[in-house]
Amino acid sequence: MRNPWMIAVLALAGCDGPTAVECADSQRFDAYEDADADGAGDPDTQQSVCDLAEGLVTNDGDCDDGNPSLSPFEPELCDGLDNDCDGTPDDGLFGGTWFTDADGDGYGDPGAPVQACAQPAGSVVDATDCDDTHADAFPGAPEVCDGYDNDCDLTADDDDADVDRSTGTLFYPDEDADGYGDESRPLQACTNPNPAQLIEVPGDCDDARSTTNPSAA
Repeated sequence: MRNPWMIAVLALAGCDGPTAVECADSQRFDAYEDADADGAGDPDTQQSVCDLAEGLVTNDGDCDDGNPSLSPFEPELCDGLDNDCDGTPDDGLFGGTWFTDADGDGYGDPGAPVQACAQPAGSVVDATDCDDTHADAFPGAPEVCDGYDNDCDLTADDDDADVDRSTGTLFYPDEDADGYGDESRPLQACTNPNPAQLIEVPGDCDDARSTTNPSAA
């Protein structure tokens, strides 16, 4: 008569391997593969298990399971990567302050600082632009007759002693008020300093007589 114990041993020896651990549904939990061993698993590898085998974790927050420096347990760094796996690289950090240069003149708007880990496009270190909408207005620019404070000294056009009046308009005195100015006495300025006596039309050969002008008979 065969020994029942021996029969049980032989039966086990004939199996392909140990049977899987079984448990009630209420005892199962989700686990995730942690290929880089950083304590956080790949959410795409979800599986229901009874026990936590090697290489599995219960955290599913890894955003790159091939890089152990990227996980919910890592601090965010200024490196362009999403170190803490919250979906936003470099969030809440800045490595420097730059200023928006909207007009591309190389000078930044002091009222538009930008804090970031790396210098953003369209920004500069300088913060001395007085008009970031006009590329010809920045500290040291030549002052010309255009209605802007080109050199950023708080004065513009004729009010600026450094203005280049050759960029303005020629005006002529019209003392006889015949609509023609004395072209021998031109005055160049950005704007007419005396509209009652100066006009832009030259041609008067005798500005003391209103009946003498290019339109007279």
